[in-house]
Amino acid sequence: MNSYSQTWFETFLHSVPVSQSDEEVAFLLRSLPVSRFPRVLDVCCGAGRHAVRLARAGYRVTGLDRDSAVLHTAETVEANNPRYVTGDMRDLEGVEGPFDAALLLWQSFGYFPSQENDAVLSALASQLRDGGRLILDLYHREFFAAHQGTVTLDRIGQKIVETKSMEGRRLRVHLDYGEGRTDEFSWELFTPEELAERAARVGFHFVEACSGYDKTIPPAPDRPRFQAIFEKA
Repeated sequence: MNSYSQTWFETFLHSVPVSQSDEEVAFLLRSLPVSRFPRVLDVCCGAGRHAVRLARAGYRVTGLDRDSAVLHTAETVEANNPRYVTGDMRDLEGVEGPFDAALLLWQSFGYFPSQENDAVLSALASQLRDGGRLILDLYHREFFAAHQGTVTLDRIGQKIVETKSMEGRRLRVHLDYGEGRTDEFSWELFTPEELAERAARVGFHFVEACSGYDKTIPPAPDRPRFQAIFEKA
């Protein structure tokens, strides 16, 4: 579970529109002015969709992902920028910090039991300087509690059967691509208020939250995702 297959990458990641990536990075540039936050740790960076754009904008970026095969496909702007490291988000001691900012985007937080998810927040705090920022992009728990069941998706011409179910605070997603190919994922989900409370336990101060990478749109139960910005106290 929570191990992304090659089929998932080909179906979902490779089909992300360039305009979407550009909009997400524009939000990061507004939230993390390069003059104040030049050193960025992109956790679960995948193939560097955000990391390489940030590097082009002048940031010094380290991308971390547990999938070394995906990292081998990641772009660099110049030698060692972004710098990619294979590793587990629960153990960041081998990552060379401190950083001015850390990112966990595209619902990359919440894979583990509650205590381990708290440990991830603590590990991220340990990698940030005082005043450093953390940005998370997450599913809104109340939205998915109200939107369970099975649907058929059409992605790049491929039919995918997706089944979503909530088990307590966790969302389980099963993807059936046909021909015996499947993926299964599970996350602990939060409301913005719950996330702020959890982050405060490890020394993060809540700055703001929004939806759609648009600071004029507040998080709400009828919107599937929200972005939250925290600052290390």
